[in-house]
Amino acid sequence: MREIIAKPTLEDEGCILFFTRVVDRSEISCRRHGLRELGQSAATQREMQLSDLIEARDVVIGIHAPDIEAAAAQLLRQTLPRRGFASIDVERLVSAVLEREREAPTICGAIAIPHGRDPLLSSFVAAIGINARGLIEELPVPRVMIAFISPDGKRAEHLGLLSSVARLGRDDAAVASIAGAVSAEEVVRLIRP
Repeated sequence: MREIIAKPTLEDEGCILFFTRVVDRSEISCRRHGLRELGQSAATQREMQLSDLIEARDVVIGIHAPDIEAAAAQLLRQTLPRRGFASIDVERLVSAVLEREREAPTICGAIAIPHGRDPLLSSFVAAIGINARGLIEELPVPRVMIAFISPDGKRAEHLGLLSSVARLGRDDAAVASIAGAVSAEEVVRLIRP
């Protein structure tokens, strides 16, 4: 394993994505228009989509906090119990996301994408928080937060989902529609491909 100091690795069309660790040179590659695992073509591996993970119970309207970390914690503490996670598991998962967020935040346009990995998780979990006036006190953006946690062993899928969400962040019309949604069901409808 080789450590790499946290530096922006992709700054394109309003997106800033950071990586802090590279296990193997063949594991990941930053591309001008997204991220994908080297050696995998789009035809051989379907990229995970946000719509694969989100249901109405995973959406919180009106998130508002002093900073991204507090907003992410608020969002996950509201949605993870709805998925059946016990309090101790919720706190472990929130900690994983906040630790990753402290290392290197991921912002893409008007979307914040706090994310992390967990060795005990068996499947992906995600949540969306929206606020048309801005999630963070006294700031108009980000207006949408998409937080997700992946199983530790699903790195390629993790990066694929991150890529998919980053592309969404570059679509100003889609972000405005999601941020202005009046119901969780509307958000779910808007993220469908």
